[in-house]
Amino acid sequence: MVEVAVSVVLLVASGLLIRAVWKVQGVDPGFASERVLTLRTALPASRSADSVRRTEFYDRVLAGVQSLPGINAAAYTSGLPMVLTGGIAGVEIPGAEVRNRRTNGVSLRYVTPQFFSTLGIPVLQGRAVEDGDRMGRPRVAVVSQSFADRYWPNENPIGKTFTVRGLEPAVIGVVRDIKVRGLERTNEPQLYMSAAQAPAQLGGLYIPKDLIVRASVHGETLLPAVRDVIRRVDPEQPVSNVRLMSEVVAEQTADRRAQLRILSALAAVALLLTGVGIHGLLAFMVAQRAREIGVRLALGAEPGRVARMIVGEAARLALFGGIPGILAAYAAARAMSALLFGIPPGDPITLASGTVLVILVTLAGAVAPAFRAVRVSPLLAMRAE
Repeated sequence: MVEVAVSVVLLVASGLLIRAVWKVQGVDPGFASERVLTLRTALPASRSADSVRRTEFYDRVLAGVQSLPGINAAAYTSGLPMVLTGGIAGVEIPGAEVRNRRTNGVSLRYVTPQFFSTLGIPVLQGRAVEDGDRMGRPRVAVVSQSFADRYWPNENPIGKTFTVRGLEPAVIGVVRDIKVRGLERTNEPQLYMSAAQAPAQLGGLYIPKDLIVRASVHGETLLPAVRDVIRRVDPEQPVSNVRLMSEVVAEQTADRRAQLRILSALAAVALLLTGVGIHGLLAFMVAQRAREIGVRLALGAEPGRVARMIVGEAARLALFGGIPGILAAYAAARAMSALLFGIPPGDPITLASGTVLVILVTLAGAVAPAFRAVRVSPLLAMRAE
Protein backbone atom coordinates (compact mmCIF):
# COMPACT_ATOMS: atom_id res chain seq x y z
CA MET A 1 0.00 0.00 0.00
CA VAL A 2 2.85 2.38 0.82
CA GLU A 3 4.56 1.54 -2.47
CA VAL A 4 1.34 2.25 -4.34
CA ALA A 5 0.85 5.57 -2.53
CA VAL A 6 4.44 6.71 -3.13
CA SER A 7 4.19 5.76 -6.80
CA VAL A 8 1.04 7.84 -7.20
CA VAL A 9 2.72 10.85 -5.57
CA LEU A 10 5.84 10.65 -7.75
CA LEU A 11 3.93 9.98 -10.96
CA VAL A 12 1.55 12.86 -10.39
CA ALA A 13 4.42 15.21 -9.51
CA SER A 14 6.30 14.17 -12.65
CA GLY A 15 3.17 14.56 -14.76
CA LEU A 16 2.54 18.07 -13.44
CA LEU A 17 6.13 19.09 -14.15
CA ILE A 18 5.95 17.61 -17.65
CA ARG A 19 2.83 19.64 -18.40
CA ALA A 20 4.43 22.76 -16.90
CA VAL A 21 7.54 22.32 -19.07
CA TRP A 22 5.37 21.88 -22.17
CA LYS A 23 3.47 25.03 -21.28
CA VAL A 24 6.66 27.05 -20.71
CA GLN A 25 8.13 25.82 -23.99
CA GLY A 26 4.96 26.94 -25.72
CA VAL A 27 5.30 30.53 -24.48
CA ASP A 28 6.03 32.96 -27.30
CA PRO A 29 9.09 35.06 -26.33
CA GLY A 30 7.97 37.78 -28.72
CA PHE A 31 11.08 37.56 -30.90
CA ALA A 32 12.60 35.10 -33.38
CA SER A 33 15.60 33.20 -31.99
CA GLU A 34 16.42 30.83 -34.85
CA ARG A 35 19.65 31.49 -36.79
CA VAL A 36 20.57 34.42 -34.55
CA LEU A 37 24.17 34.56 -33.30
CA THR A 38 25.07 36.70 -30.29
CA LEU A 39 28.46 37.75 -28.96
CA ARG A 40 29.78 40.37 -26.59
CA THR A 41 32.34 43.09 -27.35
CA ALA A 42 32.46 45.02 -24.08
CA LEU A 43 34.48 48.17 -24.68
CA PRO A 44 37.12 49.17 -22.12
CA ALA A 45 36.24 52.05 -19.82
CA SER A 46 38.50 54.47 -21.69
CA ARG A 47 36.47 54.02 -24.89
CA SER A 48 32.99 53.39 -23.51
CA ALA A 49 33.04 56.77 -21.73
CA ASP A 50 33.50 58.58 -25.04
CA SER A 51 30.19 58.57 -26.94
CA VAL A 52 31.84 59.56 -30.26
CA ARG A 53 34.44 56.76 -30.17
CA ARG A 54 31.78 54.36 -28.93
CA THR A 55 29.43 55.14 -31.83
CA GLU A 56 32.29 54.98 -34.34
CA PHE A 57 33.15 51.47 -33.14
CA TYR A 58 29.54 50.29 -33.50
CA ASP A 59 29.26 51.81 -37.00
CA ARG A 60 32.44 50.19 -38.29
CA VAL A 61 31.69 46.76 -36.85
CA LEU A 62 28.11 46.76 -38.11
CA ALA A 63 29.13 47.95 -41.57
CA GLY A 64 31.66 45.13 -41.85
CA VAL A 65 29.33 42.45 -40.47
CA GLN A 66 26.36 43.50 -42.62
CA SER A 67 28.54 43.27 -45.74
CA LEU A 68 29.32 39.59 -45.11
CA PRO A 69 27.54 37.07 -47.35
CA GLY A 70 24.75 35.20 -45.56
CA ILE A 71 24.09 38.03 -43.08
CA ASN A 72 20.51 39.35 -43.13
CA ALA A 73 20.76 41.93 -40.36
CA ALA A 74 22.97 42.92 -37.43
CA ALA A 75 22.66 45.31 -34.50
CA TYR A 76 24.04 46.23 -31.10
CA THR A 77 22.04 46.33 -27.88
CA SER A 78 22.80 47.09 -24.26
CA GLY A 79 21.24 43.83 -23.14
CA LEU A 80 19.90 40.62 -24.65
CA PRO A 81 16.38 39.52 -23.73
CA MET A 82 16.40 37.00 -20.86
CA VAL A 83 20.13 37.62 -20.26
CA LEU A 84 20.04 41.15 -18.88
CA THR A 85 17.01 41.12 -16.59
CA GLY A 86 17.88 44.49 -15.02
CA GLY A 87 18.15 47.84 -16.74
CA ILE A 88 14.93 49.13 -15.17
CA ALA A 89 14.38 52.89 -15.35
CA GLY A 90 11.62 55.09 -13.99
CA VAL A 91 9.66 57.31 -16.37
CA GLU A 92 7.61 60.42 -15.86
CA ILE A 93 4.71 61.25 -18.17
CA PRO A 94 3.70 64.93 -18.50
CA GLY A 95 0.42 65.49 -16.73
CA ALA A 96 0.32 62.00 -15.24
CA GLU A 97 0.35 61.19 -11.54
CA VAL A 98 3.85 60.52 -10.24
CA ARG A 99 4.16 56.90 -9.12
CA ASN A 100 6.89 55.06 -7.33
CA ARG A 101 9.81 53.63 -9.31
CA ARG A 102 8.61 50.04 -9.08
CA THR A 103 5.17 50.89 -10.51
CA ASN A 104 6.50 53.36 -13.09
CA GLY A 105 9.49 51.29 -14.15
CA VAL A 106 10.28 50.29 -17.73
CA SER A 107 12.91 48.01 -19.22
CA LEU A 108 15.35 50.40 -20.95
CA ARG A 109 17.68 49.32 -23.78
CA TYR A 110 19.92 51.33 -26.08
CA VAL A 111 19.95 49.82 -29.58
CA THR A 112 21.32 50.50 -33.05
CA PRO A 113 19.30 50.43 -36.30
CA GLN A 114 18.15 46.96 -37.47
CA PHE A 115 17.74 45.76 -33.88
CA PHE A 116 14.06 44.95 -34.36
CA SER A 117 14.52 43.30 -37.75
CA THR A 118 17.43 41.24 -36.41
CA LEU A 119 15.29 39.78 -33.63
CA GLY A 120 12.13 39.68 -35.73
CA ILE A 121 10.23 42.08 -33.45
CA PRO A 122 7.41 43.61 -35.51
CA VAL A 123 6.92 47.36 -35.57
CA LEU A 124 3.21 47.89 -34.93
CA GLN A 125 3.05 51.64 -35.40
CA GLY A 126 5.41 54.40 -36.57
CA ARG A 127 9.03 53.46 -37.29
CA ALA A 128 12.09 51.91 -35.73
CA VAL A 129 15.43 53.52 -34.83
CA GLU A 130 17.24 54.66 -38.00
CA ASP A 131 20.75 55.80 -38.96
CA GLY A 132 19.67 59.44 -38.84
CA ASP A 133 18.77 59.26 -35.14
CA ARG A 134 22.05 60.69 -33.87
CA MET A 135 23.37 63.46 -31.66
CA GLY A 136 22.17 66.85 -32.81
CA ARG A 137 18.84 65.44 -33.95
CA PRO A 138 15.64 65.25 -31.84
CA ARG A 139 15.97 62.50 -29.25
CA VAL A 140 13.73 59.54 -30.10
CA ALA A 141 12.37 56.42 -28.43
CA VAL A 142 10.54 53.28 -29.48
CA VAL A 143 8.13 51.83 -26.91
CA SER A 144 6.38 48.50 -26.53
CA GLN A 145 2.63 48.04 -26.87
CA SER A 146 2.23 47.64 -23.10
CA PHE A 147 4.12 50.94 -22.58
CA ALA A 148 1.71 52.77 -24.89
CA ASP A 149 -1.33 51.07 -23.35
CA ARG A 150 -0.25 51.95 -19.82
CA TYR A 151 0.60 55.62 -20.30
CA TRP A 152 -1.53 56.65 -23.29
CA PRO A 153 -4.59 54.39 -23.35
CA ASN A 154 -6.92 55.05 -26.28
CA GLU A 155 -4.47 57.65 -27.63
CA ASN A 156 -1.97 57.74 -30.46
CA PRO A 157 1.44 57.50 -28.74
CA ILE A 158 3.44 58.73 -31.75
CA GLY A 159 4.94 62.11 -30.94
CA LYS A 160 4.27 61.85 -27.20
CA THR A 161 7.14 62.86 -24.92
CA PHE A 162 8.20 61.70 -21.47
CA THR A 163 11.18 61.91 -19.14
CA VAL A 164 13.57 59.03 -18.41
CA ARG A 165 16.88 59.46 -16.59
CA GLY A 166 16.89 63.19 -17.27
CA LEU A 167 16.26 62.77 -21.01
CA GLU A 168 13.09 63.80 -22.86
CA PRO A 169 12.67 61.64 -25.96
CA ALA A 170 9.67 61.61 -28.29
CA VAL A 171 7.97 58.37 -29.26
CA ILE A 172 8.55 57.46 -32.93
CA GLY A 173 7.30 53.88 -32.92
CA VAL A 174 5.48 51.12 -31.10
CA VAL A 175 6.69 47.50 -31.19
CA ARG A 176 5.46 44.19 -29.88
CA ASP A 177 6.22 43.27 -26.27
CA ILE A 178 8.89 40.64 -25.72
CA LYS A 179 9.87 38.47 -22.78
CA VAL A 180 12.75 40.27 -21.07
CA ARG A 181 12.91 38.58 -17.69
CA GLY A 182 12.28 35.03 -18.88
CA LEU A 183 9.50 32.89 -20.28
CA GLU A 184 7.69 32.54 -16.96
CA ARG A 185 8.03 36.00 -15.46
CA THR A 186 6.01 39.13 -16.05
CA ASN A 187 8.26 41.96 -17.12
CA GLU A 188 7.99 45.72 -17.32
CA PRO A 189 7.01 47.57 -20.51
CA GLN A 190 9.95 48.01 -22.86
CA LEU A 191 11.65 51.24 -23.96
CA TYR A 192 14.30 51.39 -26.71
CA MET A 193 16.47 54.43 -27.41
CA SER A 194 19.06 55.12 -30.12
CA ALA A 195 22.58 54.09 -29.14
CA ALA A 196 23.94 56.99 -31.20
CA GLN A 197 21.99 59.44 -28.99
CA ALA A 198 23.11 57.90 -25.70
CA PRO A 199 24.71 60.32 -23.23
CA ALA A 200 28.48 60.27 -22.93
CA GLN A 201 28.25 58.93 -19.38
CA LEU A 202 26.16 55.78 -19.27
CA GLY A 203 25.72 53.25 -16.50
CA GLY A 204 27.35 49.91 -17.20
CA LEU A 205 24.00 48.24 -17.82
CA TYR A 206 23.11 50.67 -20.60
CA ILE A 207 26.30 50.63 -22.68
CA PRO A 208 25.61 48.65 -25.91
CA LYS A 209 27.91 45.64 -25.88
CA ASP A 210 25.97 42.68 -27.28
CA LEU A 211 26.20 42.15 -31.03
CA ILE A 212 23.31 40.17 -32.55
CA VAL A 213 23.52 38.80 -36.06
CA ARG A 214 20.72 37.19 -38.08
CA ALA A 215 21.96 34.90 -40.83
CA SER A 216 20.37 32.90 -43.61
CA VAL A 217 22.52 29.93 -42.55
CA HIS A 218 23.51 28.50 -39.18
CA GLY A 219 24.97 31.41 -37.25
CA GLU A 220 28.01 29.56 -35.88
CA THR A 221 29.37 29.00 -39.39
CA LEU A 222 29.75 32.78 -39.76
CA LEU A 223 31.50 33.27 -36.41
CA PRO A 224 35.09 33.28 -37.85
CA ALA A 225 34.13 35.96 -40.38
CA VAL A 226 32.43 38.09 -37.70
CA ARG A 227 35.48 37.76 -35.45
CA ASP A 228 37.69 38.83 -38.34
CA VAL A 229 35.59 41.98 -38.87
CA ILE A 230 35.94 42.93 -35.19
CA ARG A 231 39.68 42.23 -35.32
CA ARG A 232 40.09 44.56 -38.30
CA VAL A 233 38.20 47.33 -36.51
CA ASP A 234 40.16 46.88 -33.27
CA PRO A 235 42.80 44.13 -33.00
CA GLU A 236 42.77 44.39 -29.20
CA GLN A 237 39.00 44.16 -28.73
CA PRO A 238 38.07 40.90 -26.93
CA VAL A 239 35.07 38.81 -27.98
CA SER A 240 33.17 36.77 -25.39
CA ASN A 241 29.83 35.13 -24.55
CA VAL A 242 29.40 33.61 -27.99
CA ARG A 243 26.12 31.70 -28.26
CA LEU A 244 22.98 31.30 -30.30
CA MET A 245 19.82 33.12 -29.29
CA SER A 246 17.98 29.79 -29.47
CA GLU A 247 20.32 28.53 -26.71
CA VAL A 248 19.44 31.55 -24.58
CA VAL A 249 15.74 30.70 -24.90
CA ALA A 250 16.38 26.99 -24.25
CA GLU A 251 18.22 27.84 -21.02
CA GLN A 252 14.94 29.15 -19.63
CA THR A 253 13.68 25.57 -19.23
CA ALA A 254 17.03 23.94 -18.33
CA ASP A 255 16.33 23.84 -14.57
CA ARG A 256 12.86 22.46 -15.16
CA ARG A 257 14.19 19.71 -17.41
CA ALA A 258 16.70 18.72 -14.72
CA GLN A 259 13.95 18.55 -12.10
CA LEU A 260 11.83 16.57 -14.51
CA ARG A 261 14.56 14.00 -15.17
CA ILE A 262 15.12 13.41 -11.45
CA LEU A 263 11.42 13.06 -10.62
CA SER A 264 10.77 10.87 -13.66
CA ALA A 265 13.60 8.54 -12.67
CA LEU A 266 12.24 8.28 -9.11
CA ALA A 267 8.72 7.70 -10.44
CA ALA A 268 9.94 4.95 -12.79
CA VAL A 269 11.78 3.21 -9.94
CA ALA A 270 8.76 3.50 -7.65
CA LEU A 271 6.47 2.14 -10.35
CA LEU A 272 8.80 -0.78 -10.99
CA LEU A 273 9.06 -1.55 -7.27
CA THR A 274 5.28 -1.42 -7.00
CA GLY A 275 4.80 -3.94 -9.81
CA VAL A 276 7.55 -6.24 -8.51
CA GLY A 277 6.35 -5.90 -4.92
CA ILE A 278 2.76 -6.75 -5.78
CA HIS A 279 3.91 -9.65 -7.91
CA GLY A 280 6.11 -11.02 -5.12
CA LEU A 281 3.43 -10.61 -2.48
CA LEU A 282 0.75 -12.37 -4.51
CA ALA A 283 3.15 -15.10 -5.66
CA PHE A 284 3.95 -15.81 -2.01
CA MET A 285 0.25 -15.83 -1.17
CA VAL A 286 -0.50 -18.31 -3.96
CA ALA A 287 2.30 -20.60 -2.73
CA GLN A 288 0.97 -20.43 0.83
CA ARG A 289 -2.61 -21.11 -0.29
CA ALA A 290 -1.78 -23.74 -2.91
CA ARG A 291 -3.63 -26.53 -1.10
CA GLU A 292 -6.65 -24.32 -0.45
CA ILE A 293 -6.78 -23.35 -4.12
CA GLY A 294 -6.42 -27.02 -5.10
CA VAL A 295 -9.35 -27.97 -2.88
CA ARG A 296 -11.45 -25.18 -4.39
CA LEU A 297 -10.66 -26.41 -7.89
CA ALA A 298 -11.36 -30.06 -6.87
CA LEU A 299 -14.74 -29.06 -5.51
CA GLY A 300 -15.69 -27.46 -8.80
CA ALA A 301 -14.51 -23.86 -8.53
CA GLU A 302 -14.02 -22.33 -11.96
CA PRO A 303 -10.44 -21.29 -12.83
CA GLY A 304 -11.69 -17.82 -13.80
CA ARG A 305 -13.15 -17.32 -10.34
CA VAL A 306 -9.87 -18.34 -8.71
CA ALA A 307 -8.00 -15.90 -10.98
CA ARG A 308 -10.41 -13.10 -10.09
CA MET A 309 -9.79 -13.83 -6.42
CA ILE A 310 -6.05 -13.24 -6.86
CA VAL A 311 -6.53 -10.17 -9.02
CA GLY A 312 -9.05 -8.87 -6.48
CA GLU A 313 -6.35 -8.97 -3.82
CA ALA A 314 -4.20 -6.76 -6.05
CA ALA A 315 -7.14 -4.43 -6.72
CA ARG A 316 -7.74 -3.98 -2.99
CA LEU A 317 -4.08 -3.15 -2.45
CA ALA A 318 -4.26 -0.63 -5.30
CA LEU A 319 -7.42 0.93 -3.88
CA PHE A 320 -6.21 1.17 -0.30
CA GLY A 321 -2.87 2.58 -1.44
CA GLY A 322 -4.25 4.75 -4.23
CA ILE A 323 -6.70 6.81 -2.18
CA PRO A 324 -4.12 8.12 0.33
CA GLY A 325 -1.70 8.42 -2.61
CA ILE A 326 -4.04 10.83 -4.39
CA LEU A 327 -4.43 12.93 -1.24
CA ALA A 328 -0.67 12.98 -0.70
CA ALA A 329 -0.09 13.82 -4.37
CA TYR A 330 -2.42 16.81 -4.14
CA ALA A 331 -0.62 18.01 -1.00
CA ALA A 332 2.75 17.62 -2.74
CA ALA A 333 1.45 19.50 -5.78
CA ARG A 334 0.28 22.35 -3.53
CA ALA A 335 3.76 22.49 -2.00
CA MET A 336 5.41 22.72 -5.43
CA SER A 337 2.82 25.06 -6.94
CA ALA A 338 5.51 27.70 -7.58
CA LEU A 339 7.00 25.33 -10.17
CA LEU A 340 3.70 24.63 -11.92
CA PHE A 341 3.58 27.35 -14.54
CA GLY A 342 -0.09 27.75 -15.41
CA ILE A 343 -1.00 24.25 -14.16
CA PRO A 344 -3.34 23.94 -11.12
CA PRO A 345 -2.10 21.59 -8.35
CA GLY A 346 -5.36 19.63 -8.55
CA ASP A 347 -5.20 19.14 -12.31
CA PRO A 348 -7.71 16.28 -12.82
CA ILE A 349 -6.06 14.91 -15.97
CA THR A 350 -2.67 14.48 -14.29
CA LEU A 351 -4.13 13.09 -11.05
CA ALA A 352 -6.27 10.58 -12.95
CA SER A 353 -3.47 9.57 -15.33
CA GLY A 354 -0.97 8.94 -12.55
CA THR A 355 -3.45 6.98 -10.46
CA VAL A 356 -4.69 4.85 -13.37
CA LEU A 357 -1.13 4.03 -14.42
CA VAL A 358 -0.24 2.84 -10.91
CA ILE A 359 -3.42 0.74 -10.75
CA LEU A 360 -2.65 -0.86 -14.11
CA VAL A 361 0.90 -1.70 -13.03
CA THR A 362 -0.47 -3.13 -9.78
CA LEU A 363 -2.96 -5.30 -11.61
CA ALA A 364 -0.27 -6.35 -14.09
CA GLY A 365 1.76 -7.63 -11.15
CA ALA A 366 -1.13 -9.98 -10.33
CA VAL A 367 -1.27 -11.64 -13.75
CA ALA A 368 1.51 -14.19 -13.24
CA PRO A 369 0.38 -15.23 -9.72
CA ALA A 370 -3.22 -15.57 -10.95
CA PHE A 371 -2.09 -17.72 -13.88
CA ARG A 372 -0.06 -19.85 -11.46
CA ALA A 373 -3.06 -20.27 -9.16
CA VAL A 374 -5.35 -21.69 -11.85
CA ARG A 375 -2.64 -24.20 -12.76
CA VAL A 376 -2.55 -25.72 -9.25
CA SER A 377 -3.25 -29.45 -9.59
CA PRO A 378 -6.33 -30.53 -7.56
CA LEU A 379 -4.97 -34.08 -7.42
CA LEU A 380 -1.71 -33.01 -5.81
CA ALA A 381 -3.57 -30.75 -3.43
CA MET A 382 -5.94 -33.57 -2.33
CA ARG A 383 -3.02 -35.98 -2.00
CA ALA A 384 -1.24 -33.48 0.22
CA GLU A 385 -4.34 -33.18 2.37
